[in-house]
Amino acid sequence: MRKFVDIVMAVLMIGVMSYQAAENLFHEALGTVLFLLFIIHDILNRKWYGSIGKRGRNSYQKMILAVNLMTLICILAATGTGIYLSQTVFAPLLGMREAYLV
Repeated sequence: MRKFVDIVMAVLMIGVMSYQAAENLFHEALGTVLFLLFIIHDILNRKWYGSIGKRGRNSYQKMILAVNLMTLICILAATGTGIYLSQTVFAPLLGMREAYLV
């Protein structure tokens, strides 16, 4: 199950990055599915979060942890800005842009 989720996430990431080749609705829908799969991925790999405070890491393990945490922050930031800038999927639900742009 974990490998399947990871493979589907990799394929969807390529689809999400091809914004110029598809319309906005396709981009936003794939991004939403990708974020939901990211949540499933985190649930399936929840033991990783418990190992963050683990002591006795060598420098390579610390570097990998730092890269993973930065990737987590980037994914959350991209998702947050994607929801905020949504023109089709989340725009009717939030109406945030109009309130802040006035």
